[in-house]
Parts: sequence; structure tokens; C-alpha cells
Amino acid sequence: MHSLTIGADPEVFLIDQKSGQFVSSIGKIGGTKHQPRQLERMGFALQEDNVAVEFNIPPTRTLEDFVEAIQWSIKRISDEVAPQGWDVTITPAAEFSDAELQHPSAHMAGCDPDYNAWTKRMNPRPQVAAGNLRTGAGHVHIGVEPKPKFSREAFIKSLDLNLGVGSVLLDFDILRKQLYGKAGAFRPTSYGLEYRVLSNFWLKSKELTEWVYKQTHAAYSMVEQRGEKFFDDIGSEIQECINTSNKTMSKSLMKRYSIASV
Repeated sequence: MHSLTIGADPEVFLIDQKSGQFVSSIGKIGGTKHQPRQLERMGFALQEDNVAVEFNIPPTRTLEDFVEAIQWSIKRISDEVAPQGWDVTITPAAEFSDAELQHPSAHMAGCDPDYNAWTKRMNPRPQVAAGNLRTGAGHVHIGVEPKPKFSREAFIKSLDLNLGVGSVLLDFDILRKQLYGKAGAFRPTSYGLEYRVLSNFWLKSKELTEWVYKQTHAAYSMVEQRGEKFFDDIGSEIQECINTSNKTMSKSLMKRYSIASV
């Protein structure tokens, strides 16, 4: 019997309460990739990631703990920045003014390199310096105990079908994939993997957050039951659906393979 731990390190943005314009987090939040700012609850942290605010939650073992950790973190950030005239906003893509992108950190991709489970090659780093578009990720961290018999790549492919394909209907943004979040994107970790396909759209409601947790478990069960070859046989369709945000293909795949939605 397998046991999953599920965590996350999503990103949100700040906006000015008066103007409604996006505001860089640089110099406002503190914390870095290598030295996150630890919060008062064990395992919770904040950091500045490019111009976004990234928060980290500890690994969770229950749906209730996962949802509570996400909701607490967003409220914690909001309570901190509101008195300074800023609000938290959850959007997968944001256009910043030139004035907010003057700091050198605003032109650096914060994430470590990741890989494509379908090609087994490293993905190119996002070219964030080329324009004013910045993206908000909703990366999911997954630990598996004991180590599964199938490959890490097979699990990623199942996550693409169970989460990535479904996200096409739930995430209305199409700009983020210009820079980041194509099918199969993941980072290997010592405890399992970090699934990097999803944007931060699932932070917007309790129902969407619950969906991510449940579909992560569904993805594990599916690859256990169907085996690795199953995903390779429909791999081109899964990748096209995610990479082109094709809603028609998403509906077809979800109906065909009984993929749950919200």
C-alpha cells in the first residue's frame, strides 16, 4: 500500500490597492530560494521569486491538512501586506510596468532547471528577460512511500492526464505556457518529484485546491492499475491538449478516461 505526501510552493502576485497595478515583491517580502523566510508555523516559509511572492507549505498526508495549509498561507501573506497598501492577487500571468522591473532579480528565472517526462530531456529556462510578462506557478511536490515499482516519468505522464488535461478547462489563462508549464514538466527530488505543469489557478478556491489533491492520488492509482505503456499510447494527444490549451481535446480525454473535474 502506497502513501503519498503532498506539498506545494505556489506563487502569487501583489497589486497596489489604489491603482490596481501589479507591484514587484522585491525588497518587500524577504527570503530567497536558498534561504527562505521561515514563518511562525513549522515548515511554512516565504520568499521573493522574481517579482512574485512564493510560499512553501510542508508535506501533508490528508486532504484537510493540504487545503488548510494553502488557505492559511494566502491569508498570512494578505494580512502582512495589506497595511502597506498592497493586496494579494492570484493570476497565472501578469504584465508588469517597466518601473517595477528595474531590479536585476526581476530578470532572472527563479526556478531550478526541470525536465520533460515525455522526451526525458531538460527543458529550456524561461526567457523572462525578454518582456514584461511574469507567470505564477502552482507546483505540486509529491513524496511516495515506499518507492513505487514504476518509473518517475510514468507518474508524471499520469499526472499530465489527471491534472494537466483537466487544468485546460479550469485554468482560463493561455499566456503562461508561452514561457513555462508545458506537458511533462517536472523536477526530480530526493523524496519523489515536483510537478511543474500547473499554474496557480488552483489557489482560487477550496474546491480547486481539493481537486489538485484528489487528482494527485488518482494519478498514482491510475499508473499502478494501467501500467506505463498505457500513457505512451495516448501521449501525443495528452501533450497536444496541454501545450495548446485545447478544450475540445480536454473534454474528450476526460470523458474517455473518467477524469474527474470540479
